[in-house]
Amino acid sequence: DLRVDDMQKVQKDLREMGWHGVSNPVQMQMGPFLLEEMLMKGHDEIMIAFVHRIDPPQPMMEGGRHIVSNVYLSAMIVKDLARAKHFFISQLGFQLLNQLTICRDTPGPTIFGFPHNIAPHAPAHLAIVSPDGSRDHMLDIIKIDNVTGEDFSDRGAPPNRGVLMFRFPVQGLRNYADFVQQNGATLQIPVMRTHIAPYGDVEAFAVRSP
Repeated sequence: DLRVDDMQKVQKDLREMGWHGVSNPVQMQMGPFLLEEMLMKGHDEIMIAFVHRIDPPQPMMEGGRHIVSNVYLSAMIVKDLARAKHFFISQLGFQLLNQLTICRDTPGPTIFGFPHNIAPHAPAHLAIVSPDGSRDHMLDIIKIDNVTGEDFSDRGAPPNRGVLMFRFPVQGLRNYADFVQQNGATLQIPVMRTHIAPYGDVEAFAVRSP
């Protein structure tokens, strides 16, 4: 997710560069925030959500720059919300920041591009988690009722196309690896030393979500 201060301008610019969207911008209420959001897909097939906060108003940026944030949230759609929450919270030690359900009362557009008559029957249950309790890098775990689609979970390992992993910097990496294993998570890639540009040599390990 990226924050923007002018949704129409961003949509026009992206379309001129060959991006296409799942739907036109859609207004939605998320807790205390009234948001306008659209999903756009680029040449590499990565989907980005562009979000404009209507209320409270989104601060404007100087110099005509319409994308006004870093990637502050990444979302994944899951089949089992309880199992995903257990993995991130109980096994990895992430913090639950918010939990809510989004659903239209009447037929109409959704950010997921469902046919309008399906919208009232497809509530989206969200659990927003953060590794450190801040809102600078969050994960949005989403379970949508009453809709089905292709299951990509068996392809979530390199090499493959798409976003395959999230990286989080940690202190005391080896102690953290012990922590997640004691909580029942299995290391997909054990602690190893590798080179990641532009950071240089790092120690890292990987776990696979359910």
